[in-house]
Amino acid sequence: MNKSKLVIFGIDGASWNMLDKVIAKGVMPNLKMLIKKHAKGTLVSSTPPATFPAWIDFLTGVNPGRHGVSGLVKPGKKMGQIIPLSGIDKKTTDFPNKLDKAGISGIYVNLPGLFPLNLKRGRALASFLWPGKINYYPADLVEDLPGLLEYKVFPDFLSSSLGVKNLIKEYLKIERTRFELAIKLFEKRNWQVFFYMVSAYDWVFHKIKDKTLDEALAQPNIKEFFEELDKQLGWFVKGSVAANFILLSDHGEKKYYWKFYINKWLIDHNYLRLKHVWYKNIRDLPMQIKIFNTQILESNSPFAWLVKLFQRYPILYAIMGAMVRRMHVYLPKIFFNIGIGGWGKEIIHNKSKAYYYGGIKFKGKYEDKIILADKLRDLCIPDTNLKVFSAVHLREEIYSGRNIKTCSDIILVYGNCICDSALWTPQVFLRSTSYDHSRHGIIVMFGPQIKRVIRKAKIVDIAPTVLKLFKLKFPQKIDGKSLI
Repeated sequence: MNKSKLVIFGIDGASWNMLDKVIAKGVMPNLKMLIKKHAKGTLVSSTPPATFPAWIDFLTGVNPGRHGVSGLVKPGKKMGQIIPLSGIDKKTTDFPNKLDKAGISGIYVNLPGLFPLNLKRGRALASFLWPGKINYYPADLVEDLPGLLEYKVFPDFLSSSLGVKNLIKEYLKIERTRFELAIKLFEKRNWQVFFYMVSAYDWVFHKIKDKTLDEALAQPNIKEFFEELDKQLGWFVKGSVAANFILLSDHGEKKYYWKFYINKWLIDHNYLRLKHVWYKNIRDLPMQIKIFNTQILESNSPFAWLVKLFQRYPILYAIMGAMVRRMHVYLPKIFFNIGIGGWGKEIIHNKSKAYYYGGIKFKGKYEDKIILADKLRDLCIPDTNLKVFSAVHLREEIYSGRNIKTCSDIILVYGNCICDSALWTPQVFLRSTSYDHSRHGIIVMFGPQIKRVIRKAKIVDIAPTVLKLFKLKFPQKIDGKSLI
């Protein structure tokens, strides 16, 4: 039997662009020591570099055209209709299930997309988009770890948007609870593969927005987060002396200075048409509002009572949307950030050609789709030569596989703007500073079976690398290649 061991430590959204600066401030000594001893490299993310498809690329070693997940949602049959995704929607086998079938036990803490779970020897704590009714697997795991009842996958994002002062403290509480549970699993359970991921790095950078790193680190709770991250990394490195070790991220982060309301642009260019609607019952609500409701209710938000009231009287959503559109000049950005301005607006399916929901759904002739892609490719921020997108792809250009039709028709990679999918907004471009995703993540690999120095790799390379570590064959139709 193969007795190899592997620890994978993931940091959602990390890049060397920022971590190098944090290290230079003396905040992360364990990471500094790690990259001094072992070479650091760049891990190229999925296209686009979104959290969910990137982790599915990581799990399967194939592109979205094969595994069927190119975003958090997929388009429905009607224009504007979206269907939320979870790990159960991936169409190819992942490496944890392959390892399990080969008799190799694994523990997976906060791994997006790890579903369905057919693990006989494995244990798992939920990540986001986990479709299970309980946040752990198997169900009897709580008997050994009663602290699982306190396990929380993500924070109350509505409260954070409304300016909760102790937001980072909530992030820290979630990560510390997860870490304490992971330690118990690491020490008490037999395993050959142990995966652990810190989500809050990505959350923190979405929150920093217009602050410089110096300004951010001057806030004790943000500095405390980086210190906690470094402590957790150091603990796993120290506890993995005889194991192979991979430090990685699913994508990087980058600072952007503009926001592009792409559906407003599509409306102005006659690709998208809207109408006003009054919701008579809860079944009439669009999926965007249903997803919003679910996030609030599942995060135990103090605003859950308000969501329940609106669900009882759905017309309130349309009234709220109309009020925001009428009074937008006087309202804070939160009402636009969570899409309230679009409540009570609905896409006219038979009169619309294109809609953005993370990628572009297009209906019409192939030649017209090429024309739209060319327009977006040439689009610049007003009064500048700055391109809105660094790349615009037709799905056939970058994806391949039997599930390509579940992917967006046009895939966009941010250049100098981030995109917002709001159905209603008073402007197309907004000067707005924020951090969002980039394609360049991080990777550090070392251990008894890892002899190569990895300077650059792709996220689809990880699955075949893991399988080769345990001397297992991987499918012929795989996009990644082993790094060892």
